[in-house]
Amino acid sequence: MASMLIAHFPNFDLAAWRWPHFSPRELACRCGGHFCAGEYWHDEGFLDALEALRTAMGQPLAVNSWHRCEQWNVSVGGATNSTQQDDCR
Repeated sequence: MASMLIAHFPNFDLAAWRWPHFSPRELACRCGGHFCAGEYWHDEGFLDALEALRTAMGQPLAVNSWHRCEQWNVSVGGATNSTQQDDCR
C-alpha cells in the first residue's frame, strides 16, 4: 500500500501501522462527521518522512490539518486546489 484514501479512518487496519508517533485519527478529516465519515489520506512515503523528522527532533510535532474532505475544505475557506486535497479527487 503506497497511498490511498481511506473513507472512514476507524476501518483502517492498524496491524501494519508502523508510525508510533502518529495515528489515523489525528490525520483524518476534522469535519466531525458533517461531510464525511472521517476520511483519511494514507501516504506511507510521507508518513515515513514525518516519522523520521519526529524521531530526529526528539519532540512532538503538532499536526494542524493533514486531510480535509472536499466539503470541509470549502466550509473552512480552503484553497480550491489545496494540497490537503491532493490525489483525493
